[in-house]
Amino acid sequence: MTEEDKTTALATTEAQGAKGEEAEDAGPDEGLRQEALRLRNSADENYWQLGAVLHHIYKQDKYRSWGYESWRDYVTGELDFAIRKAQYLVQLQVWFDTMTPAIQKWMRGLGWAKARLLMHVVKQDNAGEWKNRVAGKSYAEIEAMLKADRESGGGGGGSESPGGGDEGIEVARALPRVVMFSEQRKIYDMAMGKAAEVAQSEKTGHLLAMICQEYLATNVDVLSMNDYLKNAERILALKIIALRESEDPDAEDAVVYGSDYVEEQAVRQARDEAEAETTALDDAIADAKAKNGAH
Repeated sequence: MTEEDKTTALATTEAQGAKGEEAEDAGPDEGLRQEALRLRNSADENYWQLGAVLHHIYKQDKYRSWGYESWRDYVTGELDFAIRKAQYLVQLQVWFDTMTPAIQKWMRGLGWAKARLLMHVVKQDNAGEWKNRVAGKSYAEIEAMLKADRESGGGGGGSESPGGGDEGIEVARALPRVVMFSEQRKIYDMAMGKAAEVAQSEKTGHLLAMICQEYLATNVDVLSMNDYLKNAERILALKIIALRESEDPDAEDAVVYGSDYVEEQAVRQARDEAEAETTALDDAIADAKAKNGAH
């Protein structure tokens, strides 16, 4: 996102947030919320700005303060937007955000569909080459070009040898032998089966590439296991608690993820038990008084 875009988005958000006491009373993030709704109505024309706003909402979990348990619920419920497209818009921001303003301006001008194709392909050091290659080409032509690059071993990243010929074309190599536990193999078979169903292909290399590409696309903002688990919570709308393997579950450091939630539940359970004891005592006292009164 260029500085110009950031300034425009910030100014627009602040202006939206300042409209009327109703928006102000609704909370400090109401302007951001309304901006997302406004941009959603012109998503094709303003996809870059919408992606920037959605990225901020996603990264900061703003949707939770608006009553949504998960990112998916917010996108499909409030924005009435396809979750897959929303994910792509966020990922475009993450991928291109650190590149120069000139690259971002070019990518923004291509439109979201072409930009999505070039995500993970265009980089800071090859943007000039790709700008020349895709100039004047349609979506279908760019897609065919990327497919041809992949099939030739170029990985969709363009030729590394400006002189042409076979130099720089990577030769396909066999994957290393992998040993799996039975549960891991089940997951592998399920993933490969689903990929084969979607791609209508039985080529192992092609299916693995699809699975890996999907993983990179959905976890582009994930930098640690904590980020990964947090992302899983968003997708599943569930709380995850992770324990160290083969350790005492009562040890202080046994919980490696979700300790805040565990503590919260412990406090809640203690409170409920205390309230139950108080209620039982009150009932006993009331019962005793009633019996004494009867005599």
